[in-house]
Amino acid sequence: MNAKTYNWENEVFVVMPIGEQGTEIAKNFDQIYHYVIKEAVKGKNLHSVRADEIPGSNIVEDIYLYLDNCPIVIADLTGQNPNFLYEVGYRHCTKGKTILLAQNKNYVPFNLAVNRVIIYDITCPKGCHEARKAIEKHLDEILEELHVGT
Repeated sequence: MNAKTYNWENEVFVVMPIGEQGTEIAKNFDQIYHYVIKEAVKGKNLHSVRADEIPGSNIVEDIYLYLDNCPIVIADLTGQNPNFLYEVGYRHCTKGKTILLAQNKNYVPFNLAVNRVIIYDITCPKGCHEARKAIEKHLDEILEELHVGT
């Protein structure tokens, strides 16, 4: 992929736990991704992509490419995995728009707690619906800000 010629405008990169394929953790995060995040993004005529969906040979280079170029990143802090906390820190250095999520406020590190974080409950359909609506609201705010003056 040539970053200079690729149209990043409608891309949303999702940083989140993926888990080992076939495990309960992987199934839960797949459901969050497909039925909450991806649906919220699609509802705004955007396209979401997660690291495991990027075709290519060097996943680390691809992650940096997406963190650098996507106008919006959605990051789930659940589990405090060092890899994706690093990716969120990297993203903050790029000054790009980032939506933060977590299943529990205890997953939000001190330095990120000053930001707005969507705390979501996946144990019931209402919690998933509320999370999707909160993501959609943040997307609306970001899209309005990004398109001001265009």
